[in-house]
Amino acid sequence: MKNGTGTRGHTRGSGTRAELTMVPGRQDHPGRPDPKSGAVTAPAPQPAPPLTSMDSGIVVSEEELGTVKAQRLYKMRCECGRSWFELELPKFVECPACKKLGLVSA
Repeated sequence: MKNGTGTRGHTRGSGTRAELTMVPGRQDHPGRPDPKSGAVTAPAPQPAPPLTSMDSGIVVSEEELGTVKAQRLYKMRCECGRSWFELELPKFVECPACKKLGLVSA
């Protein structure tokens, strides 16, 4: 186990003080205040150039849509070992092999 006398991370020596330094930047940078007037300049909106299929890598095509019907299929399994499928989930079902009536549990 480490003793508690060590320091973690970066520490400043005694007598040093953190200061902020102003870095000169572009005067015409959008979103920064103008030093002369104090007004904040907003960037001018630039229209995006139109994309072609070669620019984006996506090829767009049109075709007629068809319709698809989905169905649920329930697999039944009797105690005798016979299994079969039903389109609806009944509460009671008769086994096609042993003709025994059974309560359906999901």
